[in-house]
Amino acid sequence: MFDQAGKDAARRQFRRLGWIMRILAMLGPSARLTPTQSAELVIELDWANGRLGPDLEALTCPATYIVGSGAHSGAAEEEMRIMRAATAEATASNARRSVFATTPSNHVQILAKDPETVAAAINEVVQQVR
Repeated sequence: MFDQAGKDAARRQFRRLGWIMRILAMLGPSARLTPTQSAELVIELDWANGRLGPDLEALTCPATYIVGSGAHSGAAEEEMRIMRAATAEATASNARRSVFATTPSNHVQILAKDPETVAAAINEVVQQVR
């Protein structure tokens, strides 16, 4: 998803948020990484996710997605649209993948704000495997 402009934007965003990240890290809900480390981690994860494409194609067990529809302060709406469109591509290319639900939370908040949805999705996959 990240081209060079996207990588530069991620680095700028983390530099801008560095002060609040340090405070949140002291309180617990944020990683203890520098803004540069955080940006490079996000960029590396984006690269790794892109490289997993062939592995996901070979998936032989059921998998389901929970899609967040909420806004994200660290990404432009176009970036979020691209990320969400990737889910549609992933489900279209392999019948074992599906979208379980779309939530009003953004992708960072799903576990914290929609734990019931996550638990229900896990239960559905377990039922499919049985």
